[in-house]
This record gives sequence, structure tokens and C-alpha cells, in this order.
Amino acid sequence: MTLQHSAQTLAYVGDAVFELLVREHLVRQSLATPETLHDKAVAMTSAKGQAIMLEMLEPHLTDSERDLVRRGRNAKLTRKARTATRTTYQRASGLETLFGHHYLTHNLTRLRTLVTVYMNENPA
Repeated sequence: MTLQHSAQTLAYVGDAVFELLVREHLVRQSLATPETLHDKAVAMTSAKGQAIMLEMLEPHLTDSERDLVRRGRNAKLTRKARTATRTTYQRASGLETLFGHHYLTHNLTRLRTLVTVYMNENPA
């Protein structure tokens, strides 16, 4: 299915989806306190954390997924990155665009596969 949503829209949805998948993973790890859960989730869902995840996942992406990431990375920024460099923020937007696309096309199996690949390489 091809979506006609803008990269910014896909990234907006992808950010929320990514946050939820990370929280789900961390809860399944049985981390002790809400504070620990929060600290780990923030580290993973920050622009820096997302850029690191994208770098690790890139060899596992299909050509069409790489195109989606590129589309998200090259989209006009609608706000200034507060805690990350412009490049880091753009890479994070690329990952969010990919996740938003998979979610909106109901490709949840691929979403979970990508998160699992990353989590297996970087356990909480």
C-alpha cells in the first residue's frame, strides 16, 4: 500500500508508535521501578537514541525502507532540534517516518521485527 502522507505526518505517527514499542519492550524486561523505565525509555526514544538505532538497522532495511528513511531525513524540519544536532534530528526523523509508514500500512510484523533486531543487539 502506498501512502500519500507527508514525511512529517508519517514521522509524527512514527514517533508515538516507536515510544509505545520501546515502553512495551522495557516493561517486558521487568525493570524494577517506573523511574528506571522512564530513564531507559528517554535514552532510547531521544533523537540521539533513534539515530543510533537507525544506524544499527540500516543493513537490515529493504530498498523501499531506505527510500522512506531518506524521505523522512530530507523533509523540511518544522521545528528546531533542541537537544540534538541537525543531522541527528534528521536521522531520527527518518526512523520515525519508517515506523509511521509501517504502522499506517498495518505492517506491524515488520515494525516488531525491526524493534526486536535492535533490542537483541542492545538489551535494556
